[in-house]
Amino acid sequence: MTGIIRIKQVWRNAVVVCAMGMVIPPVRALAQDETPLTSPNGGVTATITTNAQRHLAIEVRHAGRLVLASSPVGVIVDGRDLGEHAVIGKFLTETIDETFPWRGVKSAARNNCCQRTIAMNSPQPGTAWKLQVRAYDDGVAWRILVAGDGEHRVTGEPTAFALPEGTRAWCQTNTGNYEGFYTVYPLARAATNPRPARVGMPVTCELPGGGFAMLSESDIMGYSGMSLDLGENGVFQAVFEDDPSGWTMKGAFATPWRVVVISDDLNGLVNSTLIANVCPPPDARLFPMGMREPWIQPGRCLWQWWAYGGEGTQWKRQQWFIDRAAELKCQYYLVDEGWENPKFGWIADGHTAWDRMKELVDYAAAKGVKIWIWKPWRTKPEWFWQGLETPEKRAKVFADCARIGVVGIKIDFMDSESQERLEFYRDCLEQAAKNKIMINFHGANKPAGEMRTWPHEMTREGVRGLEYNKWIEIPRSHYVALPFTRMAAGHGDFTPGAFQKECLKQTSCSFQLATAIVLGTPVLCWADKPDVYLAQPEPVVTMLREMPTCWDETRVLPGSRIGHFAAFARRVGNEWWVAILNGTDQPMKYRLDPVFLGTGAWHATTVDDVRRKPDQMNVSQSEWHAGETIELSIDGGGGFVARLKQ
Repeated sequence: MTGIIRIKQVWRNAVVVCAMGMVIPPVRALAQDETPLTSPNGGVTATITTNAQRHLAIEVRHAGRLVLASSPVGVIVDGRDLGEHAVIGKFLTETIDETFPWRGVKSAARNNCCQRTIAMNSPQPGTAWKLQVRAYDDGVAWRILVAGDGEHRVTGEPTAFALPEGTRAWCQTNTGNYEGFYTVYPLARAATNPRPARVGMPVTCELPGGGFAMLSESDIMGYSGMSLDLGENGVFQAVFEDDPSGWTMKGAFATPWRVVVISDDLNGLVNSTLIANVCPPPDARLFPMGMREPWIQPGRCLWQWWAYGGEGTQWKRQQWFIDRAAELKCQYYLVDEGWENPKFGWIADGHTAWDRMKELVDYAAAKGVKIWIWKPWRTKPEWFWQGLETPEKRAKVFADCARIGVVGIKIDFMDSESQERLEFYRDCLEQAAKNKIMINFHGANKPAGEMRTWPHEMTREGVRGLEYNKWIEIPRSHYVALPFTRMAAGHGDFTPGAFQKECLKQTSCSFQLATAIVLGTPVLCWADKPDVYLAQPEPVVTMLREMPTCWDETRVLPGSRIGHFAAFARRVGNEWWVAILNGTDQPMKYRLDPVFLGTGAWHATTVDDVRRKPDQMNVSQSEWHAGETIELSIDGGGGFVARLKQ
């Protein structure tokens, strides 16, 4: 990791620049509206004020345009709203600029902002606290730092997000495991306006006059997760439904960061790492090489549950799955729910389920495949679920995985982001790191930058993924909303790639192939039967065998629109992959200008729709050049994929 942190102290007639670590004299207190905090390149400003009710508030502008109208800031500690009647005191302004390795949409992230830490005063004696605000060129973040020893009782926050009149918000309403459909709601201040009662973050907002703002939170471990109520005035209000009676914080503490990502276009939204930037870096004692630890490896994974259900967990079938995973060049095979259930044949002839797992690990190793296993967070004896709900159980399971060579655990059914459940997440991550085990959380809450601090969290669910089309039809619009909503906040285990005809459900095979690129994740689990994949045309099989799961660069191409159309170009090394999803009912003409290719000729392998035959794919070879427009026709619910080599 490289970077510098410069601390600038603002005085009336001078600017003093100090090296990090030097002793700095006290800072003069300025009037609350004298110096709005401005991002490094000046595009975003955050102004801390008090509103008409004399409550601390924040206002945010981007290129002079209002993004967040005066919105309350505070936290309710020991029965007192710290933002009420608060008076802005002395403050310190810093510049942070660092670059660190990243994984997913790009290979490096830059954390560049101006940060202001403000001592807050109150006419009533009580808890000492500070407000910390960061202004980035792609958004703002703020949190509260509470001083003191002993225990504090937190019972909520007055935090709210007041978006401009005319904003349209893309939300989902499942705040248990975040597996809702994304739908758009106008934020008009009319009582007749249809609105959801409660939504989970992230919320992506289309701003009046153009541009986007995404609302979320970051660095939430140790606290309680926030949801949002949408009131009749069109303002999103913080609510903590999993801890309705409050929760206890010990000693000095910080609230999570409240985050607004801002961009003129969808490309900037998708490429923002602001949610991760505000999180702490990895602990060097657990991760001496950070994200580059050799035991932390992205890859493709075969998975039996979606296509085969419980029968796919039968012990007698496991070596066959390993063989197919090797044939598809998957780095991993995930043994899902049921392997500890006696009815599936793992526990027999004096062998325990863990004995069998060791056999499978050894067999897979000879084939170049590594094993992930499924575990529930909670024990259910009637289902033979052996859970992880106590520290002792967690320590034993992670140690057993390390002992027999299992490399990853998929942990399922938390279905809450209470303080207690978030502590479960944190302890799992710590125990896994000590044993060099990767993690995939399912039945999970939204991502909140955890991968920055815990780089062995390879993915998490917290999304209505492809598993749902086993039971219902996923709207096309949901597929095409996800890259700009849930997936813009962090990695998501969508489990893409349904090729069976009965599973396409108003999409095409080309569409499904493209979802693996547009909705990919560092450990990508293929959903369908391996024989279905291996029966595809040879160039498609080669794509399945060689598709990257992490990218050096991502570009959202012109014409993309939330819920309607997604066109992505992603690069690894000197190779580009293009993927397009048509989320509408109508065929669309699209002119693809491959300006991202640069100079020279590029060999293109393309996959697109066979008109009115969604279960078939048209595969062709051609030569592309930058500056030469490619004319495409994409069916409603259709897709397009291109792999480009120079």
